Amino acid sequence: MKIISNSRKSLCLVMMGLISVAEAAVPPIPKGIFCMPATETNGYPNQILNDSRIVGLDIVDNWADVEATEGVYDWSGLDSQLATAQAHGKKVLF
Repeated sequence: MKIISNSRKSLCLVMMGLISVAEAAVPPIPKGIFCMPATETNGYPNQILNDSRIVGLDIVDNWADVEATEGVYDWSGLDSQLATAQAHGKKVLF
């Protein structure tokens, strides 16, 4: 019985170690109100950007705009949206 008990303890310790490593590797899920992707051509309106109840923005871009030419990438649209979100203290989801 002692061998089985020690084996269970060892297995539990290993599992606890794996769980703590997995938890450390996964970033926390942001909490609060997130705004859906902007539908206006100029991005998010100031009403959303300046609303302290909205903690994050969902930023997107069309892949055809990112890679208009095969193998050539233009991230400026996403970079611009990210800069706007950061300037207003918002978290982002891609």
